[in-house]
Amino acid sequence: NSTKKPARARKSKTPRNRSRPSQAALELPPTQWAEEAFYATCGLLQDEVTAAKITWEELAAIYDDHIPRIEALNIAATYVSDVLRRCPAVHSVRVRAKSPPHLVRKVLRKRLDDPARDIRFSNYRREVTDLVGIRALHLYKEDWRPIHVFVEREWEFAEPPTAYIREGDRQAWQHEFTEAGCQV
Repeated sequence: NSTKKPARARKSKTPRNRSRPSQAALELPPTQWAEEAFYATCGLLQDEVTAAKITWEELAAIYDDHIPRIEALNIAATYVSDVLRRCPAVHSVRVRAKSPPHLVRKVLRKRLDDPARDIRFSNYRREVTDLVGIRALHLYKEDWRPIHVFVEREWEFAEPPTAYIREGDRQAWQHEFTEAGCQV
């Protein structure tokens, strides 16, 4: 006689998106959002929205427009991460599409930081250049250069890459990054 253990339900391996609004909120078109609920969902203050000279309805339209695009953005990010994994210096790659609340906060922040910048529903996909984030990790600091060269060879930069230096890093790093066209 063999005894079988009952099948157990598997736990999901995908992390929960803590900033995800309720399913009911996701199904509402922008005109049906309640203003207070939208502010709460996105972590916004009414004074900030007023100062940014944009309506909460326009921000809600951006939010709602971004939701169905997330799957396609994740597919594109997976493709790019697969290409990055071909670089021998890359240890691992992480990807994520910007969540709708983060996108709305970013649009608001950009408008507040630069009042001449007119980011709206009609142009947010062109103006916000990080709807997808891809992080290639490497084990040794010196591995940055082969990854940088690989990325330069594969793609055109929309803006100069940024290199971060921390206290204790070699002084020569800043020169090397600047020479490679990075903002330090």
